Order: sequence, then structure tokens, then C-alpha cells
Amino acid sequence: MNKEQRKIYDRQRYLKIREETLEREKQRRILNPERGHQRFKKWRKKNPEKVAIISARCQSKLKTEVLTHYANGELKCVICGEKRFACLTLDHINNNGNEHRKEIGNVNMYRFLRAQKYPDGFQVLCMNCQWVKKSEYQIKRRVISKSLSVQ
Repeated sequence: MNKEQRKIYDRQRYLKIREETLEREKQRRILNPERGHQRFKKWRKKNPEKVAIISARCQSKLKTEVLTHYANGELKCVICGEKRFACLTLDHINNNGNEHRKEIGNVNMYRFLRAQKYPDGFQVLCMNCQWVKKSEYQIKRRVISKSLSVQ
């Protein structure tokens, strides 16, 4: 067997063994899932920096996906056109965010919206526009409540 044939043989053998090993590991995970959970917990505890990086990357990807959907494909504030990703947030169009959060509980809003197949009632705003919208709504509510209490 010459050098080239040996290289091909070794590669085929490696692939066969790798496939068998992966299948064995898969069966082990099915039969004993707790072992995998324990190993993962240990790894997370041992590698907090990596966990933070991976988590931030996943959260950023999810936020991008959700905001892109609600911004109709273009990441920008619907009021002022701000495009900086760090400034963009999700807004409840009907000003019912507090009620909605109480209703669904303490969950990641982006994950919740994706799982619910992106329900209507949300828009993308920058932090400034969302703050202004909130302030205007609160002022409006105060005026209405004062006018009702006078009557």
C-alpha cells in the first residue's frame, strides 16, 4: 500500500469510526439524558465567559429576527427612522405593554413573539420615540382622569 492509498484508507476508517461513535453517543444521550445535563451544567459553571458570549450572540440574533419582522424587513424606528440596532426596541402599539407582560408572565418577549408566530400589535421604535410616546400617553391619561374627577 503506497502513501496515497494509506491516506485514503485512513480517512475512510476515520469516517466510519466517527459515524459509529456519534451513533453510540446519541443512544447514550437518549438512555441517560441526565448525564448530559450534568455535563452541560458543569461546563457552564466552568466557562462563564463563553456562556455569556454565546448567550449574547443568541439574544442578539433573536432580537434581530423579531425586530426585522415587525419593521417589515428594514431595521429602523417607524417614527424617526433611527437605524442603530442598540437603540431599537419593541413597542406595544396600543400602550398595553404592562397588562400584556402581567398576562404572559416573566418570559423573554422576543422568544414569546416568535413562538406565537408574530402576533399583531407591535412596532419597532427607538428608545427616544418610545420614551416620548410613553410620556405623551401618561400626560393624556392624567388629563382624562382629572377631567373625570372634576365632574
